[in-house]
Amino acid sequence: DFQLILINYNLQKKCFFVNIISFPRNLTVQQIPFEAEGLAVLICNSNVKHELSSSEYPLRRKQCQQALQLMGLKSYREATERSLDALKGADEVLLKRARHVITEIKRTTEAADALRAGDFEEMGKLMAASHNSLRDDFEVSCHEVDILVEATLGAPGVLGTRMTGGGFGGCT
Repeated sequence: DFQLILINYNLQKKCFFVNIISFPRNLTVQQIPFEAEGLAVLICNSNVKHELSSSEYPLRRKQCQQALQLMGLKSYREATERSLDALKGADEVLLKRARHVITEIKRTTEAADALRAGDFEEMGKLMAASHNSLRDDFEVSCHEVDILVEATLGAPGVLGTRMTGGGFGGCT
């Protein structure tokens, strides 16, 4: 199970829509208007190219599946942070991978709630927490992307930032 988040821009309405799509259990789409007067979405390219077919990306998937099996669950949708107790004594890497997935699912739900409420500061905090988890627990960030995140978070008016895509480079 996973969620896909798509951000679309409507030229006529001059606003963004955030689509959250849940797979595969119940293919649902939630469209959340992103109408933020005075705010902008900025994409920064690290110019670091990544290969999702490299050994690291399939390894992350395998580690997530191993952790899920050790927790005795069929889906991360069933997992809570307490589910991580089942990984005590297991490989630290598996604990980190599972913690990322479980907390990222929670952050995605909280981000949707923040967008609906127009709470863009909370959305920014969730984005920063997401990046920290991608960097520290999922370990898919890279030095160049981390520098972009750090630099933009220190800039006036920036509410949040995180890496996007499969990791190991790309954009924030």
